[in-house]
Amino acid sequence: MQKISDHIGEILERLPEAPGVYEFLGEQGEVLYVGKSKCLRRRVHSYFAPNPAWEKAKRMVPRIRDIRITVTATHLEAMLLECEKIKRILPYYNTMMKHDRSYVYLTLETDARRKPLKITAGREELSFGPFRRKRRLEETMDALRNLYPIVRSENGYAFEYHIFPAELSKESFAENRRALEAIFSSGKETALFCSALRLLMSEAVEREQYERALKYRDLTENLRQVSKQLARYQSWMGETLIYGVPAQGGYRLFLIQEGQVAGIETAPDFSAQTRSAFVNRVLLEQKQQGGACRQDDKELLDYRDILWTELSGADPELVVYTGKEL
Repeated sequence: MQKISDHIGEILERLPEAPGVYEFLGEQGEVLYVGKSKCLRRRVHSYFAPNPAWEKAKRMVPRIRDIRITVTATHLEAMLLECEKIKRILPYYNTMMKHDRSYVYLTLETDARRKPLKITAGREELSFGPFRRKRRLEETMDALRNLYPIVRSENGYAFEYHIFPAELSKESFAENRRALEAIFSSGKETALFCSALRLLMSEAVEREQYERALKYRDLTENLRQVSKQLARYQSWMGETLIYGVPAQGGYRLFLIQEGQVAGIETAPDFSAQTRSAFVNRVLLEQKQQGGACRQDDKELLDYRDILWTELSGADPELVVYTGKEL
């Protein structure tokens, strides 16, 4: 590890023990890397240890000529700001959250002459997602091509395994499409379909059809993962809620609408009166600006993951639902 310059050493000495975002700058002032931390001082110092644990740090630190920090009131704001900066700046050493244009959707086909499912770059009439990686979707699509027609009945799902995909009649294609729509639209329907897959997997093992059993097993796991991602935000995606984070001087209030932060404010307490006044101020600002901000689904995916993770571990008393709309 190269010797730390006097300039970097002075910055390290002044770093606060506070949440925020740090940016490492190169020779020409370019941003090499953006990170966040609950404690800027501890985190940034770790990169300049005699033998840092990360290979990335070993490659990057010799190129750092300056450090820029932004202190935030809460770690949540640091995470959101880090995400925004990565998407806007696209730093060389960051790998996560900067490739949202490559995120994809799983889409139901409308033409009986084609595969029942396809992967699309944009949202279409019957699309599910977006998803960060398409490999699992491709595996799921390929496996489902051998199971047709899928039929939904009172007892669950029925289908047959075929070694080779085949073109379905318009009627069978439409029935198969309705079944797939239900499977990807509802976690309960996914679970019901997976129950049928597990039953056939057991039967295949009994018949010593191990390759087929593995296909059923892998499809079941892929569907479970896809369904898990699709259902991740369902508990609050259509809701408006207020989240309060204890901070210096009281609370940091976040108004969250449709998976986006619509407003942030510092308040002395988390009382109903304080929350109501906060919401009214945000609504007034939205009205003056011409309505709530709307972002692209792909861009929002990373922000929603940050909010979902935060809210999942939050004190329930500090998450207040205000209704479907305000």
